[in-house]
Amino acid sequence: MDEQCQTTALTSLRAAIEFSFDKQQQDYHWVAEVSADVTFTAEYVMFKHAMGFDLSDAHHLQRWLLHDQNEDGSWSLAPKHPGNVSTSTEAYLALKILGTPSEHPALRKARAFIIRSGGVAKVRFFTRFFLATFGLIPWAAIPQMPAELILMPASSPFNIYTLSSWARSTLIPILIVRHHEPIYALPNGSSRENDFLDEIWVDPSNKNIPFAPPLTTLLLERDAIQFGFTAADKFLAMLGGLKCFPLRKRSRRACVEWLLEHQETAGEWAGFFPPMHGSVWALILEGYALDHQRIRRGMDAIERLSYTDARGKRIAPTVSPVWDTALMVSALCDAGLREDVRVHKAVEWLKGRQIMGPQGDWRVYSPNAQAGGWSFEYENTWYPDVDDTAVIVIALIKHDPYCIGSDSVSNAIRWILGMQCPDGGFGAFDYDNNKLWLHKIPFSDMDSLCDPSSADITGRVLECFGFLLSHKKVSWDRELIHQVEKSSERAISYLLAEQEAMGGWWGRWGR
Repeated sequence: MDEQCQTTALTSLRAAIEFSFDKQQQDYHWVAEVSADVTFTAEYVMFKHAMGFDLSDAHHLQRWLLHDQNEDGSWSLAPKHPGNVSTSTEAYLALKILGTPSEHPALRKARAFIIRSGGVAKVRFFTRFFLATFGLIPWAAIPQMPAELILMPASSPFNIYTLSSWARSTLIPILIVRHHEPIYALPNGSSRENDFLDEIWVDPSNKNIPFAPPLTTLLLERDAIQFGFTAADKFLAMLGGLKCFPLRKRSRRACVEWLLEHQETAGEWAGFFPPMHGSVWALILEGYALDHQRIRRGMDAIERLSYTDARGKRIAPTVSPVWDTALMVSALCDAGLREDVRVHKAVEWLKGRQIMGPQGDWRVYSPNAQAGGWSFEYENTWYPDVDDTAVIVIALIKHDPYCIGSDSVSNAIRWILGMQCPDGGFGAFDYDNNKLWLHKIPFSDMDSLCDPSSADITGRVLECFGFLLSHKKVSWDRELIHQVEKSSERAISYLLAEQEAMGGWWGRWGR
């Protein structure tokens, strides 16, 4: 490196270090906003309107929704991606709820995009579901979702724990909502055949659109699994969705008990918006008053996901303090600041977030009895994840190599080892959560009902294990070293089997 280049690099490094410490919170952790599309903000608007909660910040919400609109009138799932008809429909409805006139230029452009994309008939399952709660789509066009699913034992092929943690925590409250089939008022009133969005239907005279291909088509395509799920849905519909089934009351009670057990002390559910939003909604439908402490804490947790600035008010899907702090500690140690007291304080903050309690859905199937993971958020004791835990172990060892023998690192490594799936890879939150045939179920959106092993998380674990094994001179449990070596061999075999023809790997988590 020539002298000029070295000087420039050092100047840049000093500026980055100064910026980083300027962003550190008073208790020495870091947290940045988690960006997302407008879906969560739109659903927040719909929910608060339906429940009659205060929307005095309507102009801030409207500003954000308009700010995030694309030139072609659409809203996308990610920057520079094509417009998405479901996201655009939800944003359109939210803007109308907030009082934006139908002839506003933004809505005219949005309307044209949605119609070009096939109209409301083409939206995803969850968008359909939200529209049904306002009478904009008939409940008959929504798949049956019997609450009795909560009663299925963990040993059965299909139960709540065969779903990914995010699908599980989102679905259970939705089972309650599906049972009640509420119809909420819109600015034009309440109706089971509301015409509030008729202008974005290609054919508003026929809203009972099928959510699955005809059974004859599935039979001809020999898609036995989707045929079975679709046939079962039709049979359940003939039985009235089992609403009068003797076990329904018990099932609803079991759903509520699960929600109450899984609510964090501060009010969160699973650390992200969909289960928070759905759980508050379900509890209200089950009779909890708006001023009940569970509801108040849940709404407070949702509000903690909000950001307001010159661009408007928006809802983030989650918060990332543990992840952000781990990355910052790691980077600052690499920059030579291992001895800085601010880095030391951040490390202590991380250690205090390790989850050692009895909670955790991972315990249902994991052979691992040892707790010791970290979650992504401030409050999420039920769902530590492998990725965060591996990154934090790396950060702790960079700060102090001698902490390898500590209980904190040992417990974390044992927890990660217990989360290794039979195929040698690692998922994010659960052990062996790989029943991919569940994606054939009628209410599956974007093939996201499972949490199978993935190359990116497995790679992260191998990075962590490699870092550990490079410090063999530091005294630590020899038996644990052997377990890490054996686990690494299996993980490498998994990665080699998953390599794509072009030489790379598919990254499920976008990193």
